[in-house]
Amino acid sequence: MLDYDKKVKRHLEQIKEIQTHKNNKTLFKDFNRFLHAKNHSNAHIDKLLSELKLMMKQFSFNFQETTREDMETIVGWINQRNVSDATKRQYKITLKKFYKWLNDGKYPKKVEWFETTSQRKKEKLPEQFLGEEAIKKMLEAANNPRDKAFIALLWESGARMGELHDMTVGSIENTENGMKATIYGETGPRRLTLIESVPYINTWIEAHPDNDNKDSPLWINIGNTNPGQKSGY
Repeated sequence: MLDYDKKVKRHLEQIKEIQTHKNNKTLFKDFNRFLHAKNHSNAHIDKLLSELKLMMKQFSFNFQETTREDMETIVGWINQRNVSDATKRQYKITLKKFYKWLNDGKYPKKVEWFETTSQRKKEKLPEQFLGEEAIKKMLEAANNPRDKAFIALLWESGARMGELHDMTVGSIENTENGMKATIYGETGPRRLTLIESVPYINTWIEAHPDNDNKDSPLWINIGNTNPGQKSGY
């Protein structure tokens, strides 16, 4: 399991060394303090700081005084990167979160114009959406780590339930860049970077009775009915 606390501390050390505007380094530390005060997980903070650090390294202007034109430059750079659409979307989410914090909890106009919603979520009907509060209640109501992990992953990934059904223990990977999940859809597998669901998935994998076997179904029956067999989610 990755030591995300150590990774966060490493980001704070590395920001001191990169070539960027001096004020960006102060903003970076202040944003980290805010995220901890809001009780975000270290896995989530690691992801946000990693992406923010790369953007601050790429652009030397003062992030506190950016203009709409500066935002277009940053977003254009994100769109041109040779990474997945999911990763590009995550960088834009991080950018918006940072400026929401910097603007006392409201999105400033200079970041309102670019979208962070995936095409898959756009295609869903309004009644298919569940709000964050509803998901929190579902997680609180779930009485075992398997169900909590499934709900958290379903919410974060935006996948359909059937796409998670065939996941194995090996579908989850801890890498230097965070936790990755391989999800199997109608058009083939896709690899996603996870943040919010990480603690729930870690807890479930630790409890999984066959967690050393990468080919073992990730979602298995627990309790007295066909224990260890693939769940019928």
